Amino acid sequence: MLKAFFVLARIVTLALMSMPSQGGGLVFAYGPGNGAPFSIIKDGQLVSGMFKSLGDLLAQELKLTVDYVHAPTQRVSQLISSGEINSVCFTNADWIEASEQLWWSPVIARDEDHLISLTSADLNLSSLSHVHGLTVAAMVGYVYSLNFMGLIEQKKVRRQNVNKIDSLYSMLYAKRVDASVDSLFSYYYRVKTQQIHEPLTVSEVSVYQYDLHCAFSRQLSEHYPRLQITFKRLIERGDIQRLILRYR
Repeated sequence: MLKAFFVLARIVTLALMSMPSQGGGLVFAYGPGNGAPFSIIKDGQLVSGMFKSLGDLLAQELKLTVDYVHAPTQRVSQLISSGEINSVCFTNADWIEASEQLWWSPVIARDEDHLISLTSADLNLSSLSHVHGLTVAAMVGYVYSLNFMGLIEQKKVRRQNVNKIDSLYSMLYAKRVDASVDSLFSYYYRVKTQQIHEPLTVSEVSVYQYDLHCAFSRQLSEHYPRLQITFKRLIERGDIQRLILRYR
């Protein structure tokens, strides 16, 4: 799921404002637009979700305090470049400007974006050729695979942009669109935890597949060895995988 800008998303964002050798703490940035299971918000506060779970886990391993603050999606690349945000997690290099200037963790997860449709619509979405002529809801600013984006640019697919994950489904249930694009993380969590108005079907074909990482700015270069050891330990112990499975 390529993004024109890094999308706090469907994806998690972690900001390390500072990470001194002794003391200091983590500051996670999150965006309500991502929705569950990435950010689960109650009364305007981040209460749980993959963002918070990973932040808590890293803070515990690094023996640092952790805070969570909202950050505007459109400014994340600028903020990490300026050092106001020092790290983002559950992201991909394609979603951050000047990504080559950052240190990237190993892959911590993989996700896919698929077309979601009403089962009653009986759509055959086993290949991208089957989406010709359809109206599809997608998150504003998101850029998907080159093939799928090409269909939109050629007007073979009509795109309806929305600002919230919930809107992808409300438009689908209202039959204002033929299908919606959502990540498998998001879709399966919704099916597991929320009442589904009508049976839904996930397309066989994905519109994008991507690896997810954590990224760290050069301001944290002296801490990279420590971070590398931490990620290696978390991955080998299966801690990150177990964290993700809690939300599947």
